[in-house]
Amino acid sequence: MITTKRLIALIPARGGSQGIPRKNVRELCHRPLISWVIESALQSGIFDEIWVSTDDDEIARVSKEWGANVHRRHPETATNEASTESAMLDFLKHHTSEFICLIQATSPLTLSRHFLEAFSKLHEARADSLVTVTRSHLFLWSGNGEPLNYDPAQRPRRQEWSGVLTENGAFYFTKVHVFLETRNRLGGRRVVYEIPQEYSADIDTAEDFDRCEQALRRRLSATGCIERSTTGVGTILRTQAPVRIDLAGGWTDVPLFADRFGGEVVSFAITMYSVAEMYVDAKDRLNVSYRSSTALGSGLGTTGSLNVALLAAIDAKKSSSEELAQRAYDLEELLGNKGGRQDQWFAANGGFHHVCFSKDGVRTRDFKPAPEMQLWLKKNLLLFDSGVRRSSGELHACIWSKLERQDKDCLAGFQALKRAANHMARSLSGNHIDGVAEALHLVCDGVDLIDERIHAPFRECMQYLQRTGNVLGWKATGAGAGGCLIMLLQSEEYAPDVRKTCSEYGWTHLLWDYDHTGVMFESVPIKESV
Repeated sequence: MITTKRLIALIPARGGSQGIPRKNVRELCHRPLISWVIESALQSGIFDEIWVSTDDDEIARVSKEWGANVHRRHPETATNEASTESAMLDFLKHHTSEFICLIQATSPLTLSRHFLEAFSKLHEARADSLVTVTRSHLFLWSGNGEPLNYDPAQRPRRQEWSGVLTENGAFYFTKVHVFLETRNRLGGRRVVYEIPQEYSADIDTAEDFDRCEQALRRRLSATGCIERSTTGVGTILRTQAPVRIDLAGGWTDVPLFADRFGGEVVSFAITMYSVAEMYVDAKDRLNVSYRSSTALGSGLGTTGSLNVALLAAIDAKKSSSEELAQRAYDLEELLGNKGGRQDQWFAANGGFHHVCFSKDGVRTRDFKPAPEMQLWLKKNLLLFDSGVRRSSGELHACIWSKLERQDKDCLAGFQALKRAANHMARSLSGNHIDGVAEALHLVCDGVDLIDERIHAPFRECMQYLQRTGNVLGWKATGAGAGGCLIMLLQSEEYAPDVRKTCSEYGWTHLLWDYDHTGVMFESVPIKESV
């Protein structure tokens, strides 16, 4: 059956690699090599489907475990002499899409944002294909002693020479109809996407493996995932769950409103995590710990994220993400928190979603902003931590009381937030920038009807920034009355001025990216500690 999608990723991975036997499933930082690009592709959130094309049972099994679909490639396309294009043609006999992205399993340093930025560049340039490149400052010579890219009589200094761009093989985007016409992954009008040297790798030798291992260890250490010894005894089950940014509809997910009127939110998970670790040593002694990378009271859903990570570690992959989210919510409700359900849902599922809440449960609406819209939002939506901490429970108590006695202004505010979520979803789906700003204004109006204290800590600074014209709209994240806030810029060129103003108020700029995977599991052998 042939299905039509907009964008499909294809990772060719045959079993008979020559340079390094079983290369595609060889362990790299305790994981199969191919898992790194599968994870980055999933994390990007731009692909309708991700496929691994293979002739090998082990590669097929590993690919499925890490979230990819598997296409059994024809044996003729898996020989040493077969071209990658032949594997693409074989795949496209059974699947089709508007675009295909060819991803090399041997480029484990590729980040999720590289796919998003590259596809947006292809779209903006109205090009037919895209190749990833890395800048080099090497002077190239032919075998007969002829310089290829510079004049030895006028040797340029490095700082005065932009260098040359070399194809790095990480991935390629191609319009499917152009590929079928040309049998060339780089047919038609081409553009390049530059990947910095530190993210460029094409593993072909044991030395390449060692270099990538060192680079990944540095990356994992920098993000809080400290590399552990592979010698000794015992294992550690490590889970991580993301926090979220709520664009519109927050508050309407609380049962006091959602069970009666139905709540809706438009939110996305971000690359800030709570981490839980369950350690079982050689004597079957158990230790459990967990920590967050965001502050309690930040308005990013830290408590929900922590509880999802903790329950996931205890559960050890026995439950679905939806079940984990519900159990984390049930735990908080048991402890007296009457808040909403979106924090736990996004921590467990990740992604960018329009989610509906009712007494019958949680469901998602058909919603997927285009990659170019996601990239625009990433460039123009700034996240700041005000440093003001509050307990959402204290603020909640007053608002729950208003809901229970059906306060007119409070209910009107909740209804406005629900309308804002729908307006935000339509605007993002339709690439309407003005509509995104309008939805943020609707949020502010609704929040002020509920309780003016929610936005009070931010109001002075934000009124000034809006008068300058640099900011189109803003809102507090989560329950507000402290913690974090987001602001939408008129243009990314205003970011330095906005950051300077916010710094003068003592606010800290927080970098963010999308998380499209939700709760993640990792089992790592460790050395027993006494």
